[in-house]
Amino acid sequence: MPTKRNRAGNQQNYIEAGHGDASGEYGDNATGSNKHFTVFKKPDGEEKTTNEPNIAVTPNNDKTVETTKNFEEYVDKNFKEEFGQGLKASFNAGNDYQKDKLGYFTSNGIIKINETKGNSYYDGSVTLNQRQISQKKGSFSKEVGDTLYHEFGHAYDEFFAKGIVDKDGKTIVEKMITEEDNEKLHQNNKSFVDALMLSGNLSTNKYLSNGKTLYETLKDECHKMVRGKVWDTIIKEYKETAKQEVLKKFPDYYSNKEKASKLRADIEQEARDKFPYKWNVSASEFNANEKAKRDYIEKRYEETGFNQLWQKSRENDFDVSRIENETLKKYSNLSDMYGIYKKIPYGFGSGHAGSYGKNKGALAHEFFAEFNSTTARNDDFAKAQMELYEKYMPESTKMAKELFDLMDKAWKGAKR
Repeated sequence: MPTKRNRAGNQQNYIEAGHGDASGEYGDNATGSNKHFTVFKKPDGEEKTTNEPNIAVTPNNDKTVETTKNFEEYVDKNFKEEFGQGLKASFNAGNDYQKDKLGYFTSNGIIKINETKGNSYYDGSVTLNQRQISQKKGSFSKEVGDTLYHEFGHAYDEFFAKGIVDKDGKTIVEKMITEEDNEKLHQNNKSFVDALMLSGNLSTNKYLSNGKTLYETLKDECHKMVRGKVWDTIIKEYKETAKQEVLKKFPDYYSNKEKASKLRADIEQEARDKFPYKWNVSASEFNANEKAKRDYIEKRYEETGFNQLWQKSRENDFDVSRIENETLKKYSNLSDMYGIYKKIPYGFGSGHAGSYGKNKGALAHEFFAEFNSTTARNDDFAKAQMELYEKYMPESTKMAKELFDLMDKAWKGAKR
């Protein structure tokens, strides 16, 4: 397992990200579970410190944070112009509620943003790649704001409930706690407050109206999807949807591919029949036979127009790849859930490395982050992703909405 320096300065096991907007995660030696609050020892014999940010910050005034202004000031103060412009564009792709939260958490020092040349990830702070947030064209580009609000989804999963205080001075953890949470979590000798403060995330610790956490809900629903072969249906639907989108723009694309492939196979079979493989002959005779076969194939390519057909079948490959990737964007969240649950790399085209699924709670952490990004934006892809969630993962989607509603109510009642 690779390692990476944590903020205390030590190397810690690290589950690498996949591609796209995939997030990396720290893990402990035993389980690979998230341990963002583990006590680390600083180098050179310095005092022990916790890898914990300044939480439960309350600004001096009671007014709502001037979100955009504060965020832009934070960006201008800490980042170079090009990276800063990408951050601002991504930030402004969110709705007012999401911008309010993100501006509060960054400008008050609760969650820090870092820049990286590698993949974006979350490890207690949000680390972003300039190319991914600037939406420079690539083989798989995300919508503006997707990566930023995805990674902050990981941060909210961990810090939201303890990063703000209520009007009576209590953290939102204490406001969101229920008797059911206490009863169930006490069976593990920990309270909801302890669970969240010491190790936890809302997605793996908050019990919902179905009597399960979001993590437990997701595991059960994904298991049912495997037994009912629902994932097979989704993969077929994705491939067929991509194909139909290609045909709208390039009606002859697949038929030209098929014709070229068949013609080449026929010509090569002709050559094998005319110049069969020779055994037990001299090297010069063997080479002469093989050369005659290749010459025959090249001649037939010219006579049949294969070269032109082959070139024609490939001329739209780049555009087709982009169309297929645009379709994959809509299915990328489902692809991620499939890959993490099955512990295979990249689902059916997008997501994380296979090792990420072994990280305890990864299924819920990733669903929470993706759900945050989807609800933060109002673009067509976010709408399509939500529709697919509701269609194929209705119980998990319903419980995620319930959890986000609880967060929304707590946020509205908080003292900021």
